[in-house]
Amino acid sequence: MSGLDRLLAAATLASLAVGPVWTLSFGEGKLLLSPAQFLLIPLVFQYVIANLNLPGTLRKSGTYARTGGPILAAVLLMIPVFTAFNPASAAAAFTNFFCGVLVGFFIARSWSAADPGSFGIVDLGLMLFVLSSSAQMFMLFRAAGSAGAFHSTAAASWGGSNYVGGVLVIASFAALGRSQVMNRASGWMLLAAGIGLASALITTSRGAVLSLGAGLIVFLWGYGKTPLRRFLVRTAALVSPLLTAFLLSTINSARFDGQGGDSANISARFELFDISWSQFLSSPLWGTGWATLESVTVDRFGAPLTFAHNLFFSFLQIGGFLSIPILFYILVSVTLGISRRHAFAAAAAAMFVLAQTEPIFEGLVGASIAFTILQVINNTGLNPASEVPHGFNNAIDRLEHGKRSNRVPNAR
Repeated sequence: MSGLDRLLAAATLASLAVGPVWTLSFGEGKLLLSPAQFLLIPLVFQYVIANLNLPGTLRKSGTYARTGGPILAAVLLMIPVFTAFNPASAAAAFTNFFCGVLVGFFIARSWSAADPGSFGIVDLGLMLFVLSSSAQMFMLFRAAGSAGAFHSTAAASWGGSNYVGGVLVIASFAALGRSQVMNRASGWMLLAAGIGLASALITTSRGAVLSLGAGLIVFLWGYGKTPLRRFLVRTAALVSPLLTAFLLSTINSARFDGQGGDSANISARFELFDISWSQFLSSPLWGTGWATLESVTVDRFGAPLTFAHNLFFSFLQIGGFLSIPILFYILVSVTLGISRRHAFAAAAAAMFVLAQTEPIFEGLVGASIAFTILQVINNTGLNPASEVPHGFNNAIDRLEHGKRSNRVPNAR
């Protein structure tokens, strides 16, 4: 793994906070291109040059499923582009999703090959993404004047408040996980994680709060070397649902001011799930296509909704049975990360919970962050020769006993 690979990966990760800079129009479709998508070009070129014998290498190492699996599963979802109501809009939606999968693959490839105990350039890219996105949220919040006004009008350069708040929770837990396995500079990652979580909370996104609660449970559950310490920390973990409930109540009061809008909002979500399920049943083999929901939701909700805001309903509506491989990959990766107490376990838990209320995997930035985390879990969590810590306790043990290895793990 060359320094150029890592530099490009870090730049791509940091540039996700910039958002679209160029609009490509074709037919009735419109594709908003961001710097991260442009940076995919040198990443792909560098990868091809470095792996001219890639198929043979993958066959020998037995890593087809762990490296090419999500990409092949994503390619299957190109088919619903041609069955969609509006193929041009469908092509734009699929391109964002597929670019997110590729970005995640390349960032994870560079991250997994680095020394897990060192602060690397890809870690810097994550910090810059979290801090840049947080700065955008804080500035918008200051200008809004109230939490309700901020939530309804705020939009960062790469998404609205719900989407940004949720992705920031995931990225912050990733930074928090990295801080636990670093020998040095962990304080900077911890600071970035704290700022990211604070900025996510000011979005008053209920999805962000739910994912925060899930991430906290998994994060705290991994601590504790003695029975007493484990008891205290896990008791604190069990209290986190109460904190989540309190935050949700506070957010509902701030956003809806007791007018019952929260109930109407939840009812609308369930109606969207029902519409998406009906779409799947009408075409279970390959779904009704990308962006097809826009044509069937505009009359009901007054605005076109591109996705179902639920991982399973969304992908089943889009690709029918063709979406099963990507759903299987996500479920297995999240389960692997949590069960092995991977450093990204909390991020994986937060991601999965958030995906039940927000289209995290369907958009460019969310997919890039999500597939990066899932791919790092796969690259390191299944390699018995790797010295990447599989949990926070392992990291603490290494630090307390001074067993710091400089060996670069084989990310394959």
